[in-house]
Amino acid sequence: MRAAALHDTKPQSDLAGIFQQSRDHGLQPENLNQICRDWGPRVGLSETDVRSYLAENIHYELDPACVEGLQLFYQYAAEIGALPAPPRLRFIERAPSETKVAIV
Repeated sequence: MRAAALHDTKPQSDLAGIFQQSRDHGLQPENLNQICRDWGPRVGLSETDVRSYLAENIHYELDPACVEGLQLFYQYAAEIGALPAPPRLRFIERAPSETKVAIV
């Protein structure tokens, strides 16, 4: 998420919770099926391939190993000149749990 996007957000908004709800809603079988039907033709893939990608190839949790991998990705991108410098990662935390959303 871009930090600039937070300027229009109400301070009391539970952004991490909103993102979690959106993720959970999209991964419900009936919604995932609809996404696959809608997006398969748009991206030139079969519904099966889109479902496989969304259900088997994307890791939807931001755990410590993922944060470390993201930092390493940015470091390597900066080393090869794809980025001017690795950005400092900042996080929004959801109060009831330790769920984090990265802000770049």
